[in-house]
Amino acid sequence: MSNVKAIPNGMHTVTPHLICAGAAEAIEFYKKAFNAIETSRLPGPNGRLMHASVRIGDSTVMLVDEMPEHGALGPKSLKGSSTSNALRSSTRRCQFVSSLSRRRLG
Repeated sequence: MSNVKAIPNGMHTVTPHLICAGAAEAIEFYKKAFNAIETSRLPGPNGRLMHASVRIGDSTVMLVDEMPEHGALGPKSLKGSSTSNALRSSTRRCQFVSSLSRRRLG
């Protein structure tokens, strides 16, 4: 039997996977706003990202560009989102930036 872990090292039980128009721009925003570290990037056709991931604190967030031909639509195309993500931090700066990001990306 294989020794493959159900949850890989560095991951948690739940990992957000965001679909957005402009995933590369979102990554740059997360780097500035939350000191995110980009851990992977898989470019796809037409300059879109097929997969990317960043670490914010001890958590991984995965991202992909919208790909309507595969049914992958983000909040801008859907005119809203049915999901929400909570970012926990003990610093006021992070809490303030989180508030700003909800206005900018929401």
